[in-house]
Amino acid sequence: MDYMKAEKKHMEAVYQLVQETIKTIYPKYYPKEVVSFFCSLHDRKAICGDIEKGRTGILLTDDQQLLGTGSRQGNHITRVYVAPAYQGRGYGSHIMECLEKEIGKQYEVVRLDASLPACCMYEHRGYQTIEHKIQTVGNSAVLVYEIMEKKLSKQPGSQKETWGPKAAKQELIGNLGRLHTTELGATRIRSNLSLAAEEDVVGWCKDKITAPGTAVSRKGKNWYAQTEGCIITVNARSCTIITAHRRR
Repeated sequence: MDYMKAEKKHMEAVYQLVQETIKTIYPKYYPKEVVSFFCSLHDRKAICGDIEKGRTGILLTDDQQLLGTGSRQGNHITRVYVAPAYQGRGYGSHIMECLEKEIGKQYEVVRLDASLPACCMYEHRGYQTIEHKIQTVGNSAVLVYEIMEKKLSKQPGSQKETWGPKAAKQELIGNLGRLHTTELGATRIRSNLSLAAEEDVVGWCKDKITAPGTAVSRKGKNWYAQTEGCIITVNARSCTIITAHRRR
C-alpha cells in the first residue's frame, strides 16, 4: 500500500469513491435528505479545491488501485473514506495513522467531525466527543454528528513550542469553518467595538483573524487573536467566539 498526496489527475477517482461510499453506507444511518446533503458537501468542486491546496491524500494498492482517501486542514481531519468493497480490512485506520502523524508534527490535538457510521472507529482510536451537533437539512431532516478530538504524542521534528504564534494561528485558521458565537456574544462584541447592528460578527472576526498582521496565541482553553487595536477571544474546544474588545 502507498499513502501519498493526491494530484489533480486523481480528482475524479476520489470523487467517485466518496460518492459511492456515501450512497452505499449512509442510508443505513441517515434519511435520504441527509445522504443527499453529504453528497453535495463532497462535490467535485470541494474535492478539487482540497487537492489543489495539498490537503488530500490517497491510499493506493501496489497496482495503483484507489482504496481510500483522507484530507486535513490544519489539525482538522476531514473526508476519510474507504471504498465499500475494502472496508473492514484496516485501510481506514491506516489513513488515520498517516493523517495523525502529519498533524502531530505541528499540533498537540487533532479534531474531526464524526458521522454516525464512523464514531465507533474514532472511539477505538482514542477520540473523545467534545460536542454533540444537530443540523437541519432538506425537508426538515436532521443530521446528527459528533465533534471529537484526540491528544497526540509529539512527533520527531515537531516544533519546540507547539502553541507558539505560528502554530497557534495555523490551528485557529484550520478551525475557521467551525467558528460561531451566541446571540449574547454577538451583542457584546458589537457593543465593545461599536460595530453596526447589521454587522456579521462572525464574518468580521474571521476577516480579522486571517489578516496577515494578526498575532494569535493559545493560552489554556482559549485562542487570542490580536489585530488592529482589538483582541478576539475564541474557545479552542467549541470554537465559540467568546468576546472581542479594544486593546488598552
